[in-house]
Amino acid sequence: PGAYHLLRLNCNNFSDEVSSFLVGNGIPKYILDLPEEILRT
Repeated sequence: PGAYHLLRLNCNNFSDEVSSFLVGNGIPKYILDLPEEILRT
């Protein structure tokens, strides 16, 4: 729940939730961590 946020709550987070629900595995953590990596540069 919450509003879309380009770096913190985005399509990667949605894809992770859907993937976890459908196949029992989320998307790779390095994909979810990309926004934080960008913010650190």
